[in-house]
Amino acid sequence: MRVLVVMNFAPDEATPQRGRWVVDQVDALRAGGIDVDLFTFPPGKDQYLPATREIRRLIRDNEYDLVHAHYGLAGWCARLAGARPLIVTFHGTDVRHPVVGRMSRRLTKSIDLTGAAILIGPGDEAVAVINGSFSFVTDTPDFWRREHANYPSHGDRFTGEPAYFKHVTGAAERLPADARFVLIPGGNHTQFGSYGQGLQRGDNPATISREEQQSQIVDATVELLATISAG
Repeated sequence: MRVLVVMNFAPDEATPQRGRWVVDQVDALRAGGIDVDLFTFPPGKDQYLPATREIRRLIRDNEYDLVHAHYGLAGWCARLAGARPLIVTFHGTDVRHPVVGRMSRRLTKSIDLTGAAILIGPGDEAVAVINGSFSFVTDTPDFWRREHANYPSHGDRFTGEPAYFKHVTGAAERLPADARFVLIPGGNHTQFGSYGQGLQRGDNPATISREEQQSQIVDATVELLATISAG
């Protein structure tokens, strides 16, 4: 099987965490024996037409069994390039955005399969209802944004003690009594998500592999979903 993956938010030196999960997905598919080409193009309104032309060329020169685009506008590029069959994964903001959202929702009617999108919206349109939520705020110094920095920076740094753990443990103490906590000995924050192959600044080295840590996360998540389904 041969697959073309299209995205316009690839990681780079300045933002190594951006779109990292897509690259990890591609690496996993390749490791599983699937032939995957990854086409990335820079963000920006002047990039969509050249990207559409390049996707059309790739489709013409290669026999793809499937094209998978991430985000609505990248999906439109693939759609206009003639990609078939086409899967588009929407990531939330591209569906609810005041301008792009209408285009993304329209795209869902002309593609072969829509990927999962995590959205918060009206209950009458939901596939699941959140019965409660919990918000926790402390006076802990902002553990992502450094002094004189305009914006937080999550993906490429991690502060650990004391700020992060003070905040997380403080929130955990206020969760319902029947809340379940899963401890992964030997894991770290870098391997919890897809933040590249290096170690986040401030994080501690893991003593278990990324695969083992994420396998435990998946197992715990599947077990939770099974419990919810059974209920």
